[in-house]
Amino acid sequence: MLKSIYKLATISLLIAAMSNRVSADGFRGDDGRCNNGQLNCFQNRAESKIYQECVDYKYMLRECGPGTVCKPLGLNHIYCGYPTVQK
Repeated sequence: MLKSIYKLATISLLIAAMSNRVSADGFRGDDGRCNNGQLNCFQNRAESKIYQECVDYKYMLRECGPGTVCKPLGLNHIYCGYPTVQK
């Protein structure tokens, strides 16, 4: 369990650093704030394993469960589901 938490934290920090918008206590939107409870696929890209959850007006990076990806479900809502099969 601890190993998977460490892995998720490492992945989250790497992705946040690549976005060049990271602070010591969380990931912030362009204006420095987000609305509590807001959920978005990371960088508004569907089918990403990473999603953002607004906690205390800062985006925190989260990861969908094994084999699932982020899928938008209306404004500020997402769910983690299986990837779309491309034909």
